[in-house]
Amino acid sequence: MLLNCRKGIIMYDLLLSLSCLLIITTFLIPLLAHVHITEQDLRHKNEAITVLQEHIKDGQLSQKTKTNNLSDQMLQDYVITSQPHERFTLFCINWKNRSNNEERMCQYVPSYE
Repeated sequence: MLLNCRKGIIMYDLLLSLSCLLIITTFLIPLLAHVHITEQDLRHKNEAITVLQEHIKDGQLSQKTKTNNLSDQMLQDYVITSQPHERFTLFCINWKNRSNNEERMCQYVPSYE
């Protein structure tokens, strides 16, 4: 190989560029996979919040006007519990994320009785 070749790219430069690109790609693929999993967990959490708020809203409506906007598939993934207290009711929702870890979110709802 000629070091002072002015006609084109030297093979050494090409190999160096490809190896740098390979190293960068090696670090980016796991990072992108982690970002994808985190995005799915956040989407699942937002869906759980929506399910909990719909459950609370349906519980506050009277029996005559009560509507169920939740699909059965959404309800199968979550466990909703309620604990009545003196001035409020604590509604909690439990679900499992992609790592199979249990997550929980609770909301206080005041009692107006």
